[in-house]
Amino acid sequence: MIDQQLFLQPSLTLEDVAKRMGTNKTYVSKLVNNTYNQGFPELLNTLRIDYAEQYLLNHREAKQKDVAAACGFLSASAFNSTFKKVTGLTPKMWLNSYSLQALRAYPERRPEGDE
Repeated sequence: MIDQQLFLQPSLTLEDVAKRMGTNKTYVSKLVNNTYNQGFPELLNTLRIDYAEQYLLNHREAKQKDVAAACGFLSASAFNSTFKKVTGLTPKMWLNSYSLQALRAYPERRPEGDE
């Protein structure tokens, strides 16, 4: 699921993953719970948000609906609420925070006259 980035498929289900693994939903559900200490939907959202963070860094000007679609969400609103639930920030706030942290870590990269 992770290596092949199946989590980017908007309609991915527990049953889909079980079929690809050649097993049943109960086994996959227990495997996810025991390995990641969260349910399948939570893992799916965590993977999507981790991917979204990298996507946002590489596509800073992308529209929220485009980021949502690229990360496996069916709507921008679902993406936004899930992002905030996982990170505690909206995508825009997260990106601004990340940019501010980068400036603090590398002050020599500040634009001239910005001290």
